[in-house]
Parts: sequence; structure tokens; C-alpha cells
Amino acid sequence: MATVEQIRAFRKKIKELPQHLRTEKLEAWRNDFELFCIECLTIIDKDNEYVPFKFNRFQKHFWKILKDDIDSGTPSRIYLLKARQLGSSTFVQALAFWRIILWPNSNGLVAAHAEDPARNLFNKSRLFLHLLPQWVKPTRQRNNRKELYFATKDDAEDPGLQSMLSVGTIKNVHIGAGSTLHVLHLSEFARYESVQSNVRAGLRSLFSTVPERGRTFIILETTAWGMNYSHDLWFQDKGKVDGFEKVKDWTRLFVSWLADDAYTSKNTLAPGSYLGSSAQDDYGDELGLSEVIRKELKYWYPEKKYEENEEELEKEVSRRLNWRRGKIAVDFDYDVPNFQQEYPSTPHEAFITTGTTVFSLRHLAIQRERLAANPDRQLHKYHYNVSAGRFEESAYGNLRVYEEPQDGYHYVIGADVGRGLADGDKSVAQVLKLPHLEQVACLSDRVDTHTFAKALAALGHKYNTAQIGVEVNGPGLTTNMFLSEEINYPWLYWKKRYDKSRKEWTREVGWDTNVSSKEVIIAGLRSAITNDYLIINDEESLTELEHYILDPKTHKMGAVQGKHDDQVMSMAIALQIATEFGGLESTRAEQFRPKWSFEWWASQADKLQARKDKRRYA
Repeated sequence: MATVEQIRAFRKKIKELPQHLRTEKLEAWRNDFELFCIECLTIIDKDNEYVPFKFNRFQKHFWKILKDDIDSGTPSRIYLLKARQLGSSTFVQALAFWRIILWPNSNGLVAAHAEDPARNLFNKSRLFLHLLPQWVKPTRQRNNRKELYFATKDDAEDPGLQSMLSVGTIKNVHIGAGSTLHVLHLSEFARYESVQSNVRAGLRSLFSTVPERGRTFIILETTAWGMNYSHDLWFQDKGKVDGFEKVKDWTRLFVSWLADDAYTSKNTLAPGSYLGSSAQDDYGDELGLSEVIRKELKYWYPEKKYEENEEELEKEVSRRLNWRRGKIAVDFDYDVPNFQQEYPSTPHEAFITTGTTVFSLRHLAIQRERLAANPDRQLHKYHYNVSAGRFEESAYGNLRVYEEPQDGYHYVIGADVGRGLADGDKSVAQVLKLPHLEQVACLSDRVDTHTFAKALAALGHKYNTAQIGVEVNGPGLTTNMFLSEEINYPWLYWKKRYDKSRKEWTREVGWDTNVSSKEVIIAGLRSAITNDYLIINDEESLTELEHYILDPKTHKMGAVQGKHDDQVMSMAIALQIATEFGGLESTRAEQFRPKWSFEWWASQADKLQARKDKRRYA
């Protein structure tokens, strides 16, 4: 291990600079943060040795982004979503230290989600100070566990730097209050919501302490932690999120594990060993991941010129997959979702809630990529005119139409009914086109049950008198009764049920959701998404599907806390109606229900029961 004396010897040349050259050196460091880190700062590396802070591949890339902002006089506002152990925390701590050491009257604040990580971050800055070249060290008044304050004694003629670097946790609602900050480092902020319920207000308050001028930095730096506020903030703007892009003066930067040179193996996999893999295999969908790896390698390693050397690219893809297999097997005990959260390949992978997501996030990401590839796709909005009893086009309408009704096609509508309360669930209806199983429209509104029944009838007539299935539970009972008895809509979904007390078969309108039937329709929806059988055009629906989880404590399925699942349930009901409708008897239907699969046996049982019911009614 390198000693402190060896580190100081490394800087002997700088330490012995003549006085007249020190000003030039300070100016060089001001202009070149990377040079300052190499010549002045010390870190403890992964081998537990003291070494000069030299940038790795990712850190060089990060500095280039910040340098562009500095050169243009633009405030730096960065949302950094990254894999583990890439050196991002060390980099941002060094940035804060650089800013307060070389510019007087500067302030930096580091906020973490808990005391221990906050202290660990701050210790990096204390090490920077301890091994800083002696002539560079500023006079300090305080150096404790939460604050570095650089200033002379109060009675001194020269006040000193008057700069401060402090640390705290987001639990303290007054953190940063009354200060003007030049660097704000929010570390692992994805975890803030678990310790500070009003994290949105806290962030707004903190952001206001940083002036909007050049050479000021706000950096949200985190690994993902499930489908929470950090997820919403990342995806709040539509569009592609690979690499980085400017969105409303913020830079979103995603850094995958593939940016680290160390995350590779010396050996390649057997040729073709991953070409037949799927999401259900021990290592997940390596075939799909291989495409992501190729793209990332070309982006992060331009000097390799992989575009001109496909053979070497394929070898490196194989080596990366081999490293990934070893990591999943040894460190994660074959828990692929947990690995993906810690070492994500894409932003969507990063936000996986370990072991709880019901629907394949990779396949939902494919649906999003398809939408992003077609930004000019059709979208019309309609508002339901209650007095006229029809939908009218409106920029602020609650009916989103992605394809107008086509002659000769059948449509089905699944509906989940809310109570119409201002702070409650919305009433949602999904329209699927048969036999394509494409989502062509989505109605989502907070209205009373009678108004929703009228809107459903109008929507059904619009789409060639579609078959409508409304969840009968709760407020849906009122909507069903109004549709069938007052409006007399001609084609409602219904089931035959044997009444044991009356010893006769009765007809029940609507879809009854219970523990068993919910598992059936969610399993069907999951299968349709995994097999790329259902075409989803609505991004709000995709978001709800991503937030739909199996709670590891209660073992119940539903939306994560603070989210809704109305669009999920209405889509699952619509898909079930489409399956029972019989309009799926095609090659695509066989792909959806492969022969001898559970779904195939279930369909055979349904057909047998239908024949029995038909004979009884006859």
C-alpha cells in the first residue's frame, strides 16, 4: 500500500514551486479540474491503496459535459443515473472541493439519505484536505464531522477564503436554508422518498439556494431504487433517454456497467451459447441484452473502432456476458432483477423493483422504443359532451384515440370504474382492435358512475358497437345496471352462472374480479406482453404496467404506493373479453396460446364449458 509520505513525495515538484509560478498553477487548476485532481487530490482505490485521483473513462466523460457548461456560462444541472462503483460520488465530492478551494466565498452542500453514507462522503473531502499540497491548503476555522469552514480567525486582517463545505441528511427539512450554494450534491436521492415523505418540496427548497449562473452545480447522483419519485423525474419528459440529453435545462446522464473497463472477463462464452436465451433463463434475456451491449461498447469505447472490427466487437460482447454470468451466479445467487437494479444496462432496467414487478420491464421498454421510433404517430383527443351524448374533438379531452374505428373490424372495451371523487381513482376504458389485439383508444376520467356509463355507450357505438365489459365490483355495479337497464346498450359482456338456490342458470352482466379471476386475467395480460402479442400505444398505460407489482409482504398484486392500476385492470379485462370473443383464432392466437400450454388447456376447458352451457340452454 502506498504511504502518505509517498503521496506527498509525488507532489514535491508542485510543493516546491517558486512563489511567482504558484499563481499560474492556481489559474491552470481553475481551468482544468482534471489536472487539479491528478496533482492535488488523493483517493483510496479498490485495492485499498492511496493513489492520485486520475479520471476513469466515465469521469472523463462527465468532466467533458461539465466543461461544456462552464465554457458557455451555463449553470450545470445534472441528473446522473448510474451503476454501482463507477466513481461518481468521489468525482462529485472532488468537484465540490475544487469549487470551494479555488474560489473565495463559495459554499457546497452534500445531502445523503442517511447519516453513515453522508459521513462516508464527507470523509473523502477530509482526505483531500489532509493530503493537499501544503502551500495550497487554506486556513480553516472548523474541520469536524459535518463541516469544513475555510477562514482565518475573526480578529485577523485577512478573512481568508470564507468558503464552506457541509454535509447533512435529507431528513433535516432545514438543510441548506439561508445559504447561497454553488455546489449541491444530492447523493442516492432515489432513496430520499423512503425517509422524507415530502421530498418534492424539499428538493424545490434546496434548488432555490443555488443561483442560476455559470460555474454552479446541482447534481442528482443515484442508483435506482424502484418505481418512485426518482423514476418519475427521469421519465417526466417524453423522448429517448439513452446516453444524455438536455431537457428543460437539465442534463440526464445514464451510465451503465458497460462504461467500466473492469467489468469484463478474460474468456469468451462458447460460440452461440446465448443466442437462444430468453427472459426466463438463469441469466435473463442475453440475446436481447447483446444488442444493448454492442451499442454501449461503440459509444463508450470509440478508440476501439468497433464499427470497423465486428469480429473483435463480438468477442467483447461475449466477454461482457461471461462477466455478467459470473456476477449473477456468485454475488446475486441467480437473482437477475436484483443484478439489473445494481448493474443496469438501460434506464428501464435500472428502475426494476427487485422481485416484485409483474410485467416484463424489458418488453415494456420495447413497446416504448417502438413509440419513440414513431413520434408522428396519430393521436387525437376527445371530450365527452354529456348534453349531446357524443365525443367531440378537444385538445384537453380525456379520450385518447390512436386509431379511428375501421370498417369491418370488431372491437372490445374493458372498463374499470372509479367513484368519481376528486382525489380517488379514475374510471378507465381500454379499446382493443381484433384480431390484431392493438390498443386503439383509452378513456380516463373522474366522473360519476352514470356519466361514465353514458360515455362508455358512446365509445362503444363509435367503435362499431364494440362489446363492453365493465368490472362489476364496487361502483361498477351501478354503471353496469345503467348500461343494461337504462341505456339498453346492445352488446355487454356477460357470464352464465348456476344459481344453486334457484337451481337454474342465470345471466350476470359485467366482469366479476375476485382473487381467482384477477390472477387469470393478469396472467393473460403478462403472457400477451411477454410474447409481444399485445400492441400498446398509450404511454400512460405503459407507466401503470411498469408500476404494477407483487407485494413481497402481502403477496397481493397492485400498484406501488402512490400509484394507480385502473389502466392495468381495464386492459386485462379487455384482453379477457377478446380471448373469450373468439376473434383471436389465427396464427397470432396460437402464438399467444401455444398448444399444450396452461393457456391452451384453459381455452379448451372454456370451449367445453360453453358447449355444455349451450346444450343446457337449448
